[in-house]
Amino acid sequence: MSPGPSSSKPQRRILVIDDSPEDREAFRRFLRQDAEYQNLVQEAVTGKEGLEACRRGNFDAVLLDQHMPQMEGLEVLRLLRAQPGWSTPTIALTSTGQADVARQMLEAGAHDFLFKDDVTASILSRTITHAITRERLRRKVAQSARRSAQLQQITAELSRALTSRQVLDVFLQLGLEALGAQAGFVALLSADGASLEVDATPGFSSEAVRPGQHIPMSASLPITDAVRTGALITCGTLEEKYARYPLLQGSNLGYPALAACSLRAAGKRLGGISIAYAQPRVFDEEERNFLLVLSRQCAEALERARLYEALQESEAQRHLALEAAHLGTLSWGLDSGQVEMDAACRALYGFPPELHLTPEAVTERIHPEDRPRLQAWFQALRLSATSNEYDEKYRVLLEGGRVRWVLSRGRALRDAQGQVVRLVGINHDITQLVLQREEEQRRADFEQKLVGIVSHDLKNPLSAILMQSAAAVRQGGLDERVLKMMTRIQSSAERASRMIVDLLDFTQARLGGGIPVHRRAVEAREVVAQVLEEARQAFPRRKLSFTATGETTGQWDGDRLVQVVTNLVQNALKYSPADSEVQVQLSSLGEHVELSVHNQGTPISAEWLPRLFEPMQRATSQEDKTGRSVGLGLYIVKQLVEAHEGTISVHSDASSGTEFTVRLPRLPHSPAPSP
Repeated sequence: MSPGPSSSKPQRRILVIDDSPEDREAFRRFLRQDAEYQNLVQEAVTGKEGLEACRRGNFDAVLLDQHMPQMEGLEVLRLLRAQPGWSTPTIALTSTGQADVARQMLEAGAHDFLFKDDVTASILSRTITHAITRERLRRKVAQSARRSAQLQQITAELSRALTSRQVLDVFLQLGLEALGAQAGFVALLSADGASLEVDATPGFSSEAVRPGQHIPMSASLPITDAVRTGALITCGTLEEKYARYPLLQGSNLGYPALAACSLRAAGKRLGGISIAYAQPRVFDEEERNFLLVLSRQCAEALERARLYEALQESEAQRHLALEAAHLGTLSWGLDSGQVEMDAACRALYGFPPELHLTPEAVTERIHPEDRPRLQAWFQALRLSATSNEYDEKYRVLLEGGRVRWVLSRGRALRDAQGQVVRLVGINHDITQLVLQREEEQRRADFEQKLVGIVSHDLKNPLSAILMQSAAAVRQGGLDERVLKMMTRIQSSAERASRMIVDLLDFTQARLGGGIPVHRRAVEAREVVAQVLEEARQAFPRRKLSFTATGETTGQWDGDRLVQVVTNLVQNALKYSPADSEVQVQLSSLGEHVELSVHNQGTPISAEWLPRLFEPMQRATSQEDKTGRSVGLGLYIVKQLVEAHEGTISVHSDASSGTEFTVRLPRLPHSPAPSP
């Protein structure tokens, strides 16, 4: 294979497998005439030679003739497709009129086909380019689907991790695998913030980095930079790594590429993560976003685990204190019917100090739903000859219908005949603990719902990508429409990425203390105009009007403002008739700027208006095919507006249609939180 003269055009390696010298010469000539690419051509005369060439080298595309002696192109294609990891774009070549052969080649895995008599230099170049483009998009779709599944698995495992150790183990096992990294370590920030303590180091030698090692925050290293700034730090090669961080030149890390992320939750620095790769690496935007997603998930799970551990420790200390102080003591004489309670225990049950207590009065305080269970327990205790200890939880009904949870622990005293004559013990008020555990369960349930959303709501955009790719292959005629299909495929992939970002915003708003905003000077008029221009391109047949009056600048997060406007405009387009107009207005109101989005769609029922901005609410019990859905979008919009200290409202009726109104202060009323 001759490289030919030097050229500034991008190069492509093309393998031509054809037994005809004339055809090979024709293809070589056509490829030399390519105006956009310098095609480096290698030839194989037989199918066997072609297979061997594919095993030895990497090609951008393969031109494969069907009619060859000894081994036809169809058999060669099937053998290539059987090789693990083979996905090189393959274009089948056959004689004019042999449509059945072309169909068989496509079914066997060819990306496209050409009739030899119809080939020209421009057609050949365009066909190769489209085949390579489709294959790259297919790989991107596959990678997006794979990472979505990995994110779902990691999120589920993190939601089940109760302790900090479990959280870190999940990340270092599943996270490194999902990132394709060969090593990594987690370092947690010390209490005084002066150093990082290495926690675990899978893939690193003990000479390079070891658990328990302290890294001063003043050191110039990727992980300390990431923790200090909150930015993602990446180095793709040894040269870049050593140039930026000379301290690493004397280390034994041994990996050329690395990435470092900060662990932050609820505005608090927890530590950092360092990831290492065995080969030089280009960190594209998708991989950088995936790294940030995983670090954010790990940080939030780590903070929840720390809160859980603190709660467990606090509960243990409280339990010991209560027992040591004999708080809430109870003595119940079964033979005499006398009930004695100290002041703390009387307060638990809501009894005044002067009230004479009877077994009936105590039983009356027990919640009706708990009485049968406690009565059954008491009967079993009296019948048992060996069971003396008791530990029961139940509810107490207080005046006004209030409910208090009580934990009763104690011992049954028996007479010489083994009959229970007295119960003595202590009673604890565990109402707050029960409520906390219920809240934890609600959060756990919410996280499981979030995993379900990731697995369910991403099906539609990914399915759209696959369908459009398949449609592009079936078209046959590679004209301008195919290029438009490619654009739609890219749009669907971007939509899947945006959905993941929305879900992460949802998690941050619900569990992480609110969505952060980064204010700067923003011209709202320009933001709205940009969103509407994109909407017109996506909905070319819809009519959108925009009016703006007065001064519309302020201190806002421009990217978050784009999210708000995009969601409201897309909802208005989605839920209004195709021949109606969507009206967008922007007005100056003194210290505020007001945005309104109006459409003439079916009004939202009064029943659903109060819940319109709640997460995972639908105004219909069916999937959103013809009805109005309020899944996550409006919830995130409300959180973003409130993060800007603004308000959002909606008015909807049959006569005037539906109008969402957002009012934002130009300047923040309170200082922004510290990073």
